Order: sequence, then C-alpha cells, then structure tokens
Amino acid sequence: MSQINENRDRLEYVILVKSLFDRNLYASYVTLNIPIPKNNIDIKMDKHYGNAQHETSKSIVEWKMTRFNGGAEHEFRMSVFLDTS
Repeated sequence: MSQINENRDRLEYVILVKSLFDRNLYASYVTLNIPIPKNNIDIKMDKHYGNAQHETSKSIVEWKMTRFNGGAEHEFRMSVFLDTS
C-alpha cells in the first residue's frame, strides 16, 4: 500500500510493505526504489526499519532491509520538499 499527499511545495509519502510468506521464512537484502521528482530541494525521512538514502543521480530514495521476516509489516514515511520556482 502506498499513499502520496500533494501540496504545491511538498509531497508526503507513506509506504507500507507486508510479507505474505510463512513466519518461519525470511527474505534477505530487500531493496525498494522509490521514485521522487527531480525538482526536490530537501527530503525528510521519518524513523523506519532498515536504511534509506537519497540517490540524487537517479532521483530515487533507496530503502534497504537486510532481513524481512515472514508475516512482518514495515512502514516508510518521508516528505519531499519541492522547488516551486
């Protein structure tokens, strides 16, 4: 599930991921690439599971989780501030 709220100068992302496999299993090295507008001037990422970093050259935020347990659910929130000029 994902949700994006838009203002003139800001986008707010809420991304919820859930594993649908058995609780006895886990996924290793999961990466989600989240596209963002090229005219961003700042990004604020809230606390989340795993690590996230802004890849400026690709206009994405890369969210990495080294271990994703079965039946687990994780949420990622960020605000992207845009250049309106």
